[in-house]
Amino acid sequence: MYFNSEKMAKTIGRVAEKTPEVGETVSGLLVKKAFTYQIMALDDLHVFSQLSITNSSQRITIAYTGAFGVLKHSVRPEKFQFLE
Repeated sequence: MYFNSEKMAKTIGRVAEKTPEVGETVSGLLVKKAFTYQIMALDDLHVFSQLSITNSSQRITIAYTGAFGVLKHSVRPEKFQFLE
């Protein structure tokens, strides 16, 4: 069985300071807690929830046994950082 239901999100914090015009886009984080949805600014996340913000980065290493010159000219160098 599939039930289609309308979902509603409440704006809080800085996002709720200004009432948007009809058709205007509202931008923020959508946070779901239990069965309620809230839209808030990134800076308000720690104020209105127990969530925190973190930065993460990822680096991939791929083994390649061919000639380095062939590899360097085969890929777009502006997209990769080569460690010789």
